Amino acid sequence: METMQELIPFAKEMFSQKPSRKLLKLYLLGSVFAVLDVGLWRRAAVSWIKFE
Repeated sequence: METMQELIPFAKEMFSQKPSRKLLKLYLLGSVFAVLDVGLWRRAAVSWIKFE
């Protein structure tokens, strides 16, 4: 939850500066990769715990 509290002011500041379309695509792509990475690590951790 701490991360969300940091992201909201960052997003507001980013949109107030009118970033370019390319920069928005880059942020979106990075966010998608971050979410997928967290999901994969969680899945790996759960499967590792089940084997023990």
